[in-house]
Amino acid sequence: MEHIKLIDSNQNVIFSDLTHECNECFKNCSVESEIIDKCKHDSKKCRIGVKESINGTVFFCSRNKDELKSSKYFKKQIEIYGNVINGVDHISNTIKKQINTNTGILLHNLVSLNAHNIQEVHAVMPQEGFAKNARERISMAKNMIEANSIEFAKSMYRISKNNTAMKIEFSVFNRLIDDSQPLSFRRHDIQRVFMSLLHNFFQDFNTKKVYVNVDNGSFDIYVDYEAMHVVFHHILENAAKYCLRGKDIDISISPVDRSISIEMHSLEITDKDMNYIYEEGYSGDYAQLAGKNGKGIGMSRVKKLLDMNNATIEIRRNIDPASQVIKKGVSYMKNAVIIFFSSE
Repeated sequence: MEHIKLIDSNQNVIFSDLTHECNECFKNCSVESEIIDKCKHDSKKCRIGVKESINGTVFFCSRNKDELKSSKYFKKQIEIYGNVINGVDHISNTIKKQINTNTGILLHNLVSLNAHNIQEVHAVMPQEGFAKNARERISMAKNMIEANSIEFAKSMYRISKNNTAMKIEFSVFNRLIDDSQPLSFRRHDIQRVFMSLLHNFFQDFNTKKVYVNVDNGSFDIYVDYEAMHVVFHHILENAAKYCLRGKDIDISISPVDRSISIEMHSLEITDKDMNYIYEEGYSGDYAQLAGKNGKGIGMSRVKKLLDMNNATIEIRRNIDPASQVIKKGVSYMKNAVIIFFSSE
């Protein structure tokens, strides 16, 4: 049995499987090799040692008979562990960075959705002037809802959409970080999957006076249902955010090339945008000019999830140059987002 503790040159512990008793030995150990007749953990004989170098510090405890017998062999093992500290540290930092990135994406999406929910509530029930008494607060809220019931219903619709998106974000995040929860691939009718999300955006498009035309095409796709919910949610969220007010959106589903196409007047996509559109942290030039830039997470997440579902995405921009519209210095062009699905 062996126990190891690796500390990098900045005194950060990058690996340790020491027990409480082992930690006591580590604190009291100052030589590279010594025999302990009775280990505090189980009263058995062991050899312990500590070695510092420019890479960091290694503490090693072993009951291996060869290492008990030979101090030279034991010191060689410590030296080997010391040489791999930099490699272990690099791997550890890479993993931490990836975890932090994935967590950051989740938090960004959840914070954004929650902020939208708060805005919806405050829009129909302003908090200013609310009485402190709980009964009076409920009475005032009731009066506000009754006086503005249509807007309240619309807000509840949007809140429901955001809550569904939160649930899906959690589910997909858990599956992406936990190998024991693999994506669940099944056959689904693409129109049903897509329409179940499109209905959630009715209010968003209605507010911008945008009519969405969807044809009757359909075909089966072999995908993870919740992952595709996230994909379609991000695409529709972008469509509602960047589309031109008053211009229709045309959605066609083609069984021939197994694709779904969303064509619309939206913010112009520049040459620079095309180079970075799937990279995290990038927002398009006109998105920034229009004050609609975010953290550039949506399309990055879309591409990753589509890759996992054996699907691809294509952006066709400036389809009709004559259709360009300039509003407040911001250029809108006819663009299309097309997703192609495999036959498997």
